Amino acid sequence: MSEVEEHFKKLIALKGVHAVMAMTSDGIVVRTTMEAATAVHYAAMYAPLVQESRMAATELGGNRLKTIRLRTTKHEVIIIPGARYSFLVLQQPDASFDH
Repeated sequence: MSEVEEHFKKLIALKGVHAVMAMTSDGIVVRTTMEAATAVHYAAMYAPLVQESRMAATELGGNRLKTIRLRTTKHEVIIIPGARYSFLVLQQPDASFDH
């Protein structure tokens, strides 16, 4: 089983998760549970955020960015940046997510 598939199965099984997406640092969608157009839209929005956050974390003295969380009234977006792929998780705003 590939690295993406392993993480995908773990993330999609979490309580309150609506969708999961894996993307490259360039914003290319590798795997998703979303509709294709929605996934491409999310990747285009969030890939630059991951890149900027990585640079900010390094500049602030951190050695690695672990998680980005954005909470809206509709859902919570959790991004887990990795060396090869970043995972984006959409979940209910009131769900608990500990990575």
